Amino acid sequence: MTPLARSLALLRRQGWLGDPVERWMPAYRKGSDGQVRQLPYGTRKDWLGFADALLFRRLDGSDPASTEWLALQATSGANVNAHLKHLAGLAEVRAFLACPGHRLCVHGWRKPSKTLRTWRLREEEITLARLEEQR
Repeated sequence: MTPLARSLALLRRQGWLGDPVERWMPAYRKGSDGQVRQLPYGTRKDWLGFADALLFRRLDGSDPASTEWLALQATSGANVNAHLKHLAGLAEVRAFLACPGHRLCVHGWRKPSKTLRTWRLREEEITLARLEEQR
């Protein structure tokens, strides 16, 4: 199970609705015969350069303005700090967080040891205040 799948399962149990928004971008090359062939590798592109999934939930069922949006970046536990550093430099992150009801979290998953079968979550919420501190 991927880190994104773990995070989506957890957030759905907490009442969030949403899906992955990252895309697979295959690589192509033109051969000597002029034919374009897809290569066995490619790259993943995050939504706006920072989100693997986009989720929402209603805080108050009667008020449509009380919707909370969550952009999620899911990774392995060892890569959380690299993602935090990357997110701090993106103008798109600031624009997203400036909208009312918008949140951004980085989920890092790891197993504390080979003998334990329980995955541990490190959740880091990114806020505008936190981004300003990192400047």
